[in-house]
Amino acid sequence: MCGYICKKAHDIYQENQQTKRSKHELKSKQLEKVAEDSKRAQGEINRLNDKLTKVENEVKEREKEITNIQNDLKDPNISDEKKTELEEKLVALLASQEDSKKEKDRIIKTIKDLENRIKKNNDIIANAGSNPNDNHWIWQFMTMENIMIMGACYAMYTLLKDDKK
Repeated sequence: MCGYICKKAHDIYQENQQTKRSKHELKSKQLEKVAEDSKRAQGEINRLNDKLTKVENEVKEREKEITNIQNDLKDPNISDEKKTELEEKLVALLASQEDSKKEKDRIIKTIKDLENRIKKNNDIIANAGSNPNDNHWIWQFMTMENIMIMGACYAMYTLLKDDKK
């Protein structure tokens, strides 16, 4: 009976070790993918920051053009033809400026989303070592069947011990 319990405990321990190795390999692969995702996201952030700088510069240049056109339109000596031409150009610049501002907002939102993704990935990597679900192998051994067998063994031991007296 004792041999059965020892064999059962050994088998559970070996199975637990193999399961731990499998879990470790899976976790390792997951962490590699998370790290790669963070690297790709950082590259995308860098690309978007460059694009954001370009859009911001375009907005500043356009703002200067709009100011110049508005100042030219205030001139009382301007001809009607020139005034119409400047107004059309102003409308086009204002529409373009609005589109650029929307693009800038979209880029900023995308950058924030990517930064949040990197933060989540970093949290996954940081918490990879702690797993509250990893139980000691002895608790897997402590099934109702094994507890009953151990109780029976103890009862037999007690009876045999009492018979010797």
